[in-house]
Amino acid sequence: MEKYNYHVNMAGLRREIPFPFQLAGVGHSCNNPPRKYQHAVYPDKIEICIRLSADSSGGLPAQTINGTAYEKLSFPHVVVKPPGAEYTLMNFGAREVFYMIYPSSLLPLLDKLGVFEPPLCWGIRMSGELELMLERVSNCFSVSLSPGSADRIDMQCFQILHELLLMKKSFQVPPDREHELMLRIDSHIRLHAFEALDFDAVARKFGLSRSTFFRYWKRYSDFTPSGYLLELRLQEACRRLTESRDRISDIARELHLGEPAYMGMLFKKRFGRTPLDYRRTHAPRLK
Repeated sequence: MEKYNYHVNMAGLRREIPFPFQLAGVGHSCNNPPRKYQHAVYPDKIEICIRLSADSSGGLPAQTINGTAYEKLSFPHVVVKPPGAEYTLMNFGAREVFYMIYPSSLLPLLDKLGVFEPPLCWGIRMSGELELMLERVSNCFSVSLSPGSADRIDMQCFQILHELLLMKKSFQVPPDREHELMLRIDSHIRLHAFEALDFDAVARKFGLSRSTFFRYWKRYSDFTPSGYLLELRLQEACRRLTESRDRISDIARELHLGEPAYMGMLFKKRFGRTPLDYRRTHAPRLK
């Protein structure tokens, strides 16, 4: 997903077709400010928010919605804010969020879909399909909103909502401490994937020895920690090769993929072609 902030008021945009689930707003915030404690009443609108990742080094946060407590929230997770809901945030670090806002007039339609059935906050896993949906919405705002764009955003966001509700069906009670730690570490690695990462330091940060960290990680991932980090960096390299004119040497340096020749070797091993061939194939407009 594109790493930039945006908020678009969709209420005044012209639609070409009478799709019933028209957004009032949609947005993405890369660095929502931390909240040790916040209590408020939600306005007369409906928000479905995906909290994608966060700095949870201070512990897992908690959320209360209309008197129901959701504790030890791991990332990513979804929260639904009904019109006039009373909610409290506790121990939330800086976080990346994607949110969809609907007018309160759509409450009956959304209620029929099961949006307001408990729980109003549930954990999710970022599937490739969901990441692609979020990226498509973001890409709509990298260019001007041409005729038909608002309709596409409405429909794409409805697909996202549908996917989230399917995940809600499989929502489980919060995982055990070991799994919680791995989810927190996963979130930390994703947040800092394009920086110099020392896994010994990561383990210490979350109160684990190196051997315990690697033993736990192996239970929940098919990748080694270094293999997972490399995959995140190579996927970001793919995005930059197709969506920017950045030099390959700059991409290699900024993503900590070594010298261009070394990045080329890693890239060819993973994707079967060199970075330059990948760019030519997937982004012919950038030739």
